[in-house]
Amino acid sequence: MQAVSNKTLVYFDFVTHYGGAQRSTILLCKELAEDNDVYVIDAYGVCQEYVRAFEGSKVKFRKLCSDSKNSYIGSQNKPLLRVLKIFMQIPHLLKLRRRLKSELDRIDCDLIWTNHVKSLFSLYLCGAFQKYPVVMFARRWYRRQELNWFKRQLVKKVDGVLPISNAAAEAMQQWGVEKEKIYVVYIAIDFDKVQRDSLKELDSLPPGYDSPYKIILPGQLIYSKGQIDAIETARLLKERNYEFVLWLAGDIKEGASEDYPGKLRALIQRYQLEKNVFMLGHRSDVRSLMRHCDLVFLPTHGEGLGRVIVEAMAMERPVVATAAGGVLDLVIHGKTGLLAEVSNAEQLADSVEKIMNNSKLRDTLVQDAKSHLFNTFTLQKHVGLVKQAFDRIIKSSR
Repeated sequence: MQAVSNKTLVYFDFVTHYGGAQRSTILLCKELAEDNDVYVIDAYGVCQEYVRAFEGSKVKFRKLCSDSKNSYIGSQNKPLLRVLKIFMQIPHLLKLRRRLKSELDRIDCDLIWTNHVKSLFSLYLCGAFQKYPVVMFARRWYRRQELNWFKRQLVKKVDGVLPISNAAAEAMQQWGVEKEKIYVVYIAIDFDKVQRDSLKELDSLPPGYDSPYKIILPGQLIYSKGQIDAIETARLLKERNYEFVLWLAGDIKEGASEDYPGKLRALIQRYQLEKNVFMLGHRSDVRSLMRHCDLVFLPTHGEGLGRVIVEAMAMERPVVATAAGGVLDLVIHGKTGLLAEVSNAEQLADSVEKIMNNSKLRDTLVQDAKSHLFNTFTLQKHVGLVKQAFDRIIKSSR
């Protein structure tokens, strides 16, 4: 089948954080722009790192409401306050809808894709579902409990769903997405750039840099990333008399409650881990930090795939993670890394301990992981799968 080329493609989203999903999207947009007209429409343009990443590329970048003073609703744990904020933002959302419709009419694209259900809803409101093929990248696990009824119905209406792991594809089929609409595309990682970034000098030496064993958990400070389980694991390692540091490298999600970071700090103090566990906040040199570490740790409760695991494997760093979602597409227990049950600190500590004490095991895991990675998760394969999926969706919609 001939791959997508000479098409007009639009990516639309609300980007407020420069994370793994955004990096993958930027990479994909730039690759597609080599033989297509690619537009990126961002609702607010508030994430400057994301905006700058497109500068000098063939991608055409558009902001809809850069004049917006409040691009976050937040208050996830306060439903009444959240409803009030949504109500107060109705005039702004109507303006956003008008501008989105106008921009799409002007571009007159062949296909639109996005990463989030919130963006799907905006596309639905402006009539895009009736005029263009609409595709959603599923960059999370997307089990039934992760989406309410309304969001599930919205996802079912799209012309195509592109999960980045087999686990996500299976989860979405279980709650009703048609198998014919699903195209597994894995993930876009520029391995050469990962290597180059990892070799850059650190912005600053983090606390505990001189420790004999350094562990890093890269990721936003949200409960599902498993920082609490990581601290519990650190407690057990300390009780077993290991000398180490654990770096929690990530910032709090914009608009989220401050309660979670506070809970993490309280737990660190409770277990007297102030010399072992450090919350580094936002770091622009996470890849360099990973290079300086002995182990990459991801005790997640659920991932679409696990970008940091891919990057760790590319840097030849051993991985300990939980058997959740798309992690299983990457980590084959005992071969490409070690797995533990979700929220099982004992198993997590045992896995970390095995790698700490067995250099032969570490080397075997690293080499097998790199081989698995470069056979399955290449940029060329990802872009090829995306192009094939887009081509089929465009042709079937016509």
